[in-house]
Amino acid sequence: MSTYALIRADYEYAPEKTGRDFHLLGVGYTEDQYSGSIYFEKKDNTYELKYFSKKEGSYVTFDRSIALLKKRKRFLFDKTLNEAKVGVELSLRSEQSFELLVLNHEEISDEQFSNFEEKSKMEIVYVDQFDDKFWKGYSIIEPTKQMREYKKQEVVYYK
Repeated sequence: MSTYALIRADYEYAPEKTGRDFHLLGVGYTEDQYSGSIYFEKKDNTYELKYFSKKEGSYVTFDRSIALLKKRKRFLFDKTLNEAKVGVELSLRSEQSFELLVLNHEEISDEQFSNFEEKSKMEIVYVDQFDDKFWKGYSIIEPTKQMREYKKQEVVYYK
């Protein structure tokens, strides 16, 4: 209260509001979910980022009719032999979430920042199902119910 600092902010779209939204010629895109939270912690005379989260969601639709024609070339008139019409209706839902928890802050010099080199290769670990053993030895945020219930879904392709 003494500094009138904004320490925490939670934000999201207002009810019945969306972000980008367009529909043209059977193709549509709507950003219908956007929410987040940010939290700062006072350290000495400054405020440092402690926690940040963001969740976004969008919806894409494709609804078009496609016609394929096979014609035979003739001298005066082209004659249509076969015509195939197909209606395509596709919808896709996408959600992304990001969370960051800062455990400690450490100042570095301009030289350290300039000389930092990113690793050329990173080890990727694919997770099919949540496992507490995976995080053993790390300081982590308590996993959410959604994370604990996560199981990789198998995708079935039709031929």
